[in-house]
Amino acid sequence: MIKLFVTSFKYILFWMIVFLVQRSLFFISYFDRLRAFNLEENFMIFIKGIRLDLSMSGYFLLFSFVLAILHLFLSKYTRMFDKIMQVYTLVLLILVLLLGLVIVTGK
Repeated sequence: MIKLFVTSFKYILFWMIVFLVQRSLFFISYFDRLRAFNLEENFMIFIKGIRLDLSMSGYFLLFSFVLAILHLFLSKYTRMFDKIMQVYTLVLLILVLLLGLVIVTGK
């Protein structure tokens, strides 16, 4: 049970780092437009974004909880569940990075 919580925390932390890097790249890309705002408003972009990042990480984590529940009943398929989780994370990562690229480049 503790392993599930540690794994979930690592998964959320992974997505929080991905979202922080994307927000930083967005901020750098649009720095000339964001200079019109004061320092406090620019800082709040990161602070307010944390709630959104946690929310999105939670949505991403939902599927892994379903897999964990299935794993309780089908424990002999551990390798399959691990592989599904790896593919799921890779697909989400590619989608999130592509979306971030489109937003940053504007194309």
